[in-house]
Amino acid sequence: MQELSLLLEDIPRFKRGLQRLLEQYADLSYHPGETIPLDKASERLLVPPVVVNEIEAFLSAWAVQYPEPALHLADLFWEEATPLYRHLAAVLLREVPITSTTQLAIQERLSKWINDVEGASHFIPTMITAAEGLQKNVPEAWLDLVHTWLFSRSPGSHRVALVALRHLIQNTAFDNLPLIFEWLSAWLQEFSTSSLTAETLDLLQALTERSPAETAYFLRQLLGLLPPPTARRLIRAVLPILPEDYRQRLQSALRVVNAQVKPPPTEQPLV
Repeated sequence: MQELSLLLEDIPRFKRGLQRLLEQYADLSYHPGETIPLDKASERLLVPPVVVNEIEAFLSAWAVQYPEPALHLADLFWEEATPLYRHLAAVLLREVPITSTTQLAIQERLSKWINDVEGASHFIPTMITAAEGLQKNVPEAWLDLVHTWLFSRSPGSHRVALVALRHLIQNTAFDNLPLIFEWLSAWLQEFSTSSLTAETLDLLQALTERSPAETAYFLRQLLGLLPPPTARRLIRAVLPILPEDYRQRLQSALRVVNAQVKPPPTEQPLV
């Protein structure tokens, strides 16, 4: 890493040097009968965690000292489109100090990068990492960004937003749960036909663990707001982790709804 640090004034050259370092430590997995184009070989890099951790620590310290070059390097890493390089891009973005100038640059990159999550769910944790600096230092701006993602027309953006909200409510220092319930209610009503993803259910389960009383009340409200099949699936996902009294109340409410939607018996013709 000391040799690489001498190249930091030339960002493209530094990137090439880092690529050579990663390839030096990597295990390029081989699959018999498969030919891997040279420009795709880096996608098979399996770098030991200790090496990745050392690179992360180096880049983190460097990004704090040199935010503008760090943003440039983050762009170059992200363009590689491989999990490792995009993770390093996210680490750089996370560590860049927040100023009026860098905040705008960070938000622009997050808004651009999230488009690459569509059809590539393995990049969702990467986006969460990239946004951590903004969340920590400018939580209002981060929440605005998450809200934009949640109510966009992109399913990939929805998934990132739902994961981000789950992480937020798992932080006991955050106490504005009514805001989350308000957003989730509006979102479920707008996107009810495509809302039953693993991320939605995980968020509801996290809300249940954090505040079972508020979540049970919220779910009862959904029975009158969502199509019955959607509401039933959401409720059944959290029933096992609800305290007994709340579980019984929701089960009773479900029975009422099931009875209401049950088709009337067919009249038998008179003979």
